[in-house]
Amino acid sequence: RPTGARGELRTVSHPGGAGHALLFHDNYAWIQPFNEMPSTQLTFEAWLSTTDYCHMGAVLSYAVPSSSRDAAERIKAFNNFVIWDVNNIVACHDFQFLTRVPDRSKVSCRAQFVDDVANGTTASFVSKEGEWHHLAVTFDATDGGLTVIYKDGFEVARARTGKTDPIPPGGAFFLGAEQDCFGGCTDPQQAYYGYMDEVRLWKTVRTPTEIRAHMRNGDSLINDEGLVAYWKFDDPGDTGVVTHHTEAIDSSGRGNHLQLVHQPEFRDVAIAGPSRAFDSRKTPTSALEFNSNFAINSHFQNFPTGDITIAFWAQIDDSQDPEMMAEMVSYATVAPEGFDPDADSGTASTIFMDDAILIERYMTEFQRTGYLDDNNFSTRGSVSVHINANRDGNGLLVDHWIDFDTKWLDDRWHHIAVTWEQRTGNVALYFDGEYKVPFWVSNKGYVSNKSPRHGGVEAVIAPGTQRASGGSLVLGQKQECVGGCFSPSAAFSGRMSQFRVWDKVLPKDAIVQHAQHAGSMGSAGATDPPVIELLMEQPPSEGYIENTGLSGRGPSHYLFLGSVSPFWEYSRAPLQTRSGAPVTQPRAGAAGHALRLDDQQVLMVENFNSFPDSALTVEFWMWSVDSCRQGVPFSYATGGYEEADNSFLIFNYNDWGVAVMEDEGTLQDHTSGIGATDGEWHHIAVTWESSTGRTILYDNARPVWTVTRAQGKRIPSGGTLVIGREQDCMGGCFDSQRGAAGDIEPVKDVQYGPQDFYGVLEEMRVWNVVLSQAQIARNAAKDDGAGGHFSDPGQQSRQPGLVSYWKFDAESADGAEDSYLVRDLAGAGNDIHSASPLKFEVVQWLTHCGDGVVEGDEECDTGDPAPGDGCDEHCRVEAGYSCDSSGLGRSVCTPDASSGIVTNPDEIDADPSRGGRTGGGGAPPSGAPPSAPPSNFPDVPGHSPRDLPPPSRSGGAPGVPGTPAAQSGGKKGSSAGAVVGVLFALAAAAALAGVAYWQRYWIYDRFPAVKSGVDHVKEKFQRPSSRAYDMLELDDEFLSLHPPRPVGGYQPPTAPADDGL
Repeated sequence: RPTGARGELRTVSHPGGAGHALLFHDNYAWIQPFNEMPSTQLTFEAWLSTTDYCHMGAVLSYAVPSSSRDAAERIKAFNNFVIWDVNNIVACHDFQFLTRVPDRSKVSCRAQFVDDVANGTTASFVSKEGEWHHLAVTFDATDGGLTVIYKDGFEVARARTGKTDPIPPGGAFFLGAEQDCFGGCTDPQQAYYGYMDEVRLWKTVRTPTEIRAHMRNGDSLINDEGLVAYWKFDDPGDTGVVTHHTEAIDSSGRGNHLQLVHQPEFRDVAIAGPSRAFDSRKTPTSALEFNSNFAINSHFQNFPTGDITIAFWAQIDDSQDPEMMAEMVSYATVAPEGFDPDADSGTASTIFMDDAILIERYMTEFQRTGYLDDNNFSTRGSVSVHINANRDGNGLLVDHWIDFDTKWLDDRWHHIAVTWEQRTGNVALYFDGEYKVPFWVSNKGYVSNKSPRHGGVEAVIAPGTQRASGGSLVLGQKQECVGGCFSPSAAFSGRMSQFRVWDKVLPKDAIVQHAQHAGSMGSAGATDPPVIELLMEQPPSEGYIENTGLSGRGPSHYLFLGSVSPFWEYSRAPLQTRSGAPVTQPRAGAAGHALRLDDQQVLMVENFNSFPDSALTVEFWMWSVDSCRQGVPFSYATGGYEEADNSFLIFNYNDWGVAVMEDEGTLQDHTSGIGATDGEWHHIAVTWESSTGRTILYDNARPVWTVTRAQGKRIPSGGTLVIGREQDCMGGCFDSQRGAAGDIEPVKDVQYGPQDFYGVLEEMRVWNVVLSQAQIARNAAKDDGAGGHFSDPGQQSRQPGLVSYWKFDAESADGAEDSYLVRDLAGAGNDIHSASPLKFEVVQWLTHCGDGVVEGDEECDTGDPAPGDGCDEHCRVEAGYSCDSSGLGRSVCTPDASSGIVTNPDEIDADPSRGGRTGGGGAPPSGAPPSAPPSNFPDVPGHSPRDLPPPSRSGGAPGVPGTPAAQSGGKKGSSAGAVVGVLFALAAAAALAGVAYWQRYWIYDRFPAVKSGVDHVKEKFQRPSSRAYDMLELDDEFLSLHPPRPVGGYQPPTAPADDGL
């Protein structure tokens, strides 16, 4: 077998013959403007794989701009051409309504395809097992608007719609989302959740024969005159290293590349106050323009924990139909234990707060909806403020929000200031310096409303509560988890300037003084210097905003720019070679395989030996994009329904909960408000001890939820464990949809809806001890290949306390093909038996070229991903160079004597174990932001990664658990493909100069600011997200904790937008 640079076996994974695909999950790829959109005839083709049955997923949406005052005409423009609802597919050109029930006049698009709109069907592309299907749609305006839909090459529906107007060029072309306004206003309920591959667009009507002839191999079509665009999604290639892409290349050669990332942009603006209280002269300043993107620092330190004032300028564009929410400011963190001194017993003692701070404007009209007592005022243009809140789980214990009557309906600049006093909970909002009356409030879930004309509601929320000082600060998007879970439907589209935060309540006169001058604060800055100050000024290099406040400067306190995007995945689409042979499948690396689950499998351990009775830890890796089901990864039962069917249960990956010996908690702590179905890899761990009942949920080694369960009770051994299904009796009574495998409950008796796990599981372990946070972090890091374990990730199979261990590798089963059993590697004999053949998926396992460690297929790694130093962007030795990779640190590359290459010998570090060229470990390259100072690093004696000290808890307030510095190491990839995006060469990596790679975990634990600075070298938020090689990578994605509910929802439910449905 071939070996790498140092002789170890090559251990990276490889895509198969189908290359890569894109995985969509409430995001999109787009072209705007798309000047080559076919006009009178077209054919669209794509391979799809989805298990999502609860969203009307849009495959394609093409919208054209409209300035019409007629809402119907605007909607028709935004629905210019749509392929929509993968559960019951239709294709529509120029319709106001995609569907309408009832539709006796047949004005909707669906009514053209079926006689009974409520019950008629065309074809579904949703499969319980995620099977791939080929979709083709043809449209011919010259033939009465004839639209034909094909599934796997055969016609399934047709309609002569009568829509014969040509499709205008220059519109917005989206894959994976449906536009409710031009270029945006996407709805998560109409998003596509699944894989897409081999997308082709033609300006001709293809025949059924032509579709069938080429749907499994399009290589011969690339130069076809009628081919407008061909997106193969194979951009990451097969280099063995993570590669970076901001767009999907058009293989047709016509240059119609799909954009995947769009950062906020810096603008020079002139701000004038809109009221007499302000200086009417326009003040030149800088602003950041957002459009479904964001600025983020998910390791932000020194955020105020108590009293707070937040102030900024904002302008929202009203030239297009407004979105329901404009999310401006979001701070998410984990509340410390005892965060609420007034909390009752039976409540969680540690709670994740996705809305620790949230400021948003909404355009929803609640007048005459039944939610308000007074129907004589409009709620459109109101500003909502959330403090120390999470609107999901925990019995609404931390449902804290208040809405102010601002009537913000124009596109002018406005100054917004919010103050909150911790002791009293008093909250105030000043809009252009004027105090605004609140009319709607929720305090601990108790909701009241009163018209502002009658004095409004009491302006008090979350009195006495606190938030941790370490968390994730985001501008332009709402976090549903720490540092992520963004949705385009809850994005800020507009401009923001002069963002400031103080750790005290400023009086009104001080707020007015700050607001009267949009530029410098002048003398006010000396009197009240802000803790955080983001002036939105263009930095020396692109990609970040500098913080000039008291909380700290440098990369660890910057906000970095990025946007939401699909993932790259290894594709398993059923393609063929030109000769007609099936393409090869992806090949596993050192991480092997993971187990792919759906409701067609029953994985069971009967008579479980030595199940822990009084102390345990269950840990595993998972990913899923299923927001439809309440998936259960782990169900252990020792008796019948409501007797002992929930002896130990981890349930609902959209809103995690834990049950022990039938104790599922109270209404106030039944679920956590945190989920994990965003498509990212998550390391989930749950610990429980009988003596105290203390139960802790960890996500990526961070304790995010602490509750009490089954204190003093013991769990019997000898029960039945089921993986991926929820037992209501031993070995069966599963809550599932019709057609699921196994002993399922009648649908009418399914109380909580389907609870089957749809996604991927990996590295599951059961321990008979309560692992500490440090131990959980170390396990996750070793699974992830950190600390020199890239070639042998995972744990030792025999060690004290480890009861059972299932790696879910095809190799650990009884044969990779048609295997029905997974061995318990811990030797307890708790082998998992399956009623049907197991389904395995290759875990993508790639190296990061530029991290200063030679691993996998790399020949060298100088710590700098840029070529030109002897080691290229794929970590191959460049011509004319020799590289020494024998040390533990970075490679040292020098020109060959005969090469003629001249270099400065001072650029080479004499000690290869202490770093390489200055570009990676010394001075930052020109134009890059400064790195953390070397003085942040102490002298650290060498030691083995196994001897790493426990992680620090210095990520938040002193002594506050739940906000530790993130553990890292990150080689674990997923079935996601290579990370997408572009490095802009931040030199924060220089902070690691003089410290061997093996010491970095010790440093990160003790110096979270350094950890944060290094994280941002990766610049994950400048490029599309990926799950490749990122389970615990040194980046913001380490913190992804993903809750369940659709982003942008407002409780009580909002009135539906008029989007043509």
